[in-house]
Amino acid sequence: MNLIERTGAIVVIGLIGLFIVGTLLAPNHATSATTSSLAQSFGGPTATLGPEPTLQSPANEAILPQPVAPNKWTFNWQGPRCGHTIHLDGPGDRNYVFTGVMGQGQAIVPFTYSYTQTQALPADALAPWYWHVEYDCSTYQGQSITRTFSVVPANFVFLPYTTQ
Repeated sequence: MNLIERTGAIVVIGLIGLFIVGTLLAPNHATSATTSSLAQSFGGPTATLGPEPTLQSPANEAILPQPVAPNKWTFNWQGPRCGHTIHLDGPGDRNYVFTGVMGQGQAIVPFTYSYTQTQALPADALAPWYWHVEYDCSTYQGQSITRTFSVVPANFVFLPYTTQ
């Protein structure tokens, strides 16, 4: 066996060893035995958790209008300045993901996302809806809590409540 064949055999044996160790450490994830999961298992370097984004509105269990003009859904939160994603998950596989980037850095800043569409949601798509925010700043990531909301029927006249 020459040096190249010997080195190749050592690499293959090493990869098999990593797979076996990964299977023993994470039996439910046997196909993903990677150096990053092994590093996590042994307390090695991993992505740092950053501050949790703070959801501001709509409140949990809010009732929103149909998102057809002139109405819209407006989501407000605070989080670090970097790549962020808002997830809107509704009934009947209505799952919407919207991404954006705003600078870089841990400074906490406000974000707003508004959603509209051209047709009203049908009766089977009014509830429950879920929303949360995630961000990824390369060296640290975070995710907000998940809030729920529902939507008024299409033939309902939505008058926002105001206090005087």
